[in-house]
Amino acid sequence: MSAKITNDQINAAFDIARRVYLGELKPSLGASQLSREHGVNINSATALIRDYRHLRKGECYRRTLSTPAADVFLHRIFKEDGADALDSAIAAVWAHIAYYERTRETTVRALREVVARHEAQLLRHRESPTLAQTLAHFEREVISSLSDAGETRRRRLALAPRKPSTITVTTEVFVRNADVVAEVLARAGGKCEICHRDAPFVRRDGRPYLEVHHVVQLAEGGDDTTENAVATCPNCHRRAHYGAPA
Repeated sequence: MSAKITNDQINAAFDIARRVYLGELKPSLGASQLSREHGVNINSATALIRDYRHLRKGECYRRTLSTPAADVFLHRIFKEDGADALDSAIAAVWAHIAYYERTRETTVRALREVVARHEAQLLRHRESPTLAQTLAHFEREVISSLSDAGETRRRRLALAPRKPSTITVTTEVFVRNADVVAEVLARAGGKCEICHRDAPFVRRDGRPYLEVHHVVQLAEGGDDTTENAVATCPNCHRRAHYGAPA
């Protein structure tokens, strides 16, 4: 937001935006009420209501939400609507951070710290977070650390414990068809079906080491069939999951 907004105005904006999101109030009436009763600029009021909707839907928002406002919104979303709602809101803020930093060529460290704090709170709240949630949180922490100056990062490292802490996570796995894996490996004949090079090494039992990758991932509704699977070397497999689109 371009103009400073008080904590009382932020909380009023949250209350009205939540009512709009729940269908109890039209957006235009909510913005007018926020402007008339709480002194928020009408354009800012409209943006606050819109940003709240993006937070609840887990969508990237473009109009900047001030760091204090983001802090209050995340806190109250968790308090009013629970962990899943906060999870979506956190995803929306990270998406906004990526958009804002890319377009403005800057780093919003204060906002990063706020969202990381709420994300850590969410992981602590969940008795047993999923493995995917834990790994996603760690990946975002790595990206945040890379945005810091090396000196800042090294100062934290000097104070950091040498042994990592542990948490208990839950994970859900697909019960895959072993015949699909065997048939795809046999079809490949020891060569990666993406780069067509020989398997990088041989297993202890003499089999070429290749991994089976689902073209449309099972988590996205893909079939566990030979038509939806390819044998890959580890490098091509990682590129398929994490590489930039070709």
